Amino acid sequence: PEKCLEIGFDSVVVGEGENSIISILDDLEKGQKPENILKIPQIENIDLVPFPARDLIPIKDYHFMIDGKNATTVLTSRGCPYMCAFCSNNVWGKKVRQRSAENVLKEIKEIKEKYGFERVMFFDDTFTINKKRVFDICDGLRKLGIKWRCFIRANTVDYDMLKKMKDSGCVEVGIGIESGSQKILDNIRKGTTVEMNSNVIKMCKKAGLAAKAFLILGLP
Repeated sequence: PEKCLEIGFDSVVVGEGENSIISILDDLEKGQKPENILKIPQIENIDLVPFPARDLIPIKDYHFMIDGKNATTVLTSRGCPYMCAFCSNNVWGKKVRQRSAENVLKEIKEIKEKYGFERVMFFDDTFTINKKRVFDICDGLRKLGIKWRCFIRANTVDYDMLKKMKDSGCVEVGIGIESGSQKILDNIRKGTTVEMNSNVIKMCKKAGLAAKAFLILGLP
């Protein structure tokens, strides 16, 4: 943050931005200079964060496709409890804060009815941490007729969950495989094994889901 100030920024926000930007704008409206570095406490109940004002941008110009139709993105949680060495998880932190299934489905209903989207990409670091919440969201997505994608970890899913996801409209999952070498997985503190990763791909195929494996080349 200090280096950003040195090169000419007026204010630097550390962490989440919603309350910080309000603080900055309030100061500017009063003719006051905002703080140089703002680090406002995280929002614990993220159900209280308003849905994105998608009507303020040309949302249909973003051509992100799922199953042949234009999609939009949704974030249903913040934070990741894992310790992968390559990840910079400084904004959301290690504590996972999840929106309720009811709140998530309310946003998706708005996306469908107000903006006309029938495809959604969940951009959570790991969508599948809480099995009950995943099942509750799946029940709602099935009723809404939504096709969707998400990111998972090999150690957070089982076949029952993947089949439930498929039946509710999920067409593809992205999996942080990272490497086929157990030594490298251990070096980067991934917390998974080659066997886990192999098995989850097989489970996805059995459930009828496409599986996209993310790999990092050049790891020590």
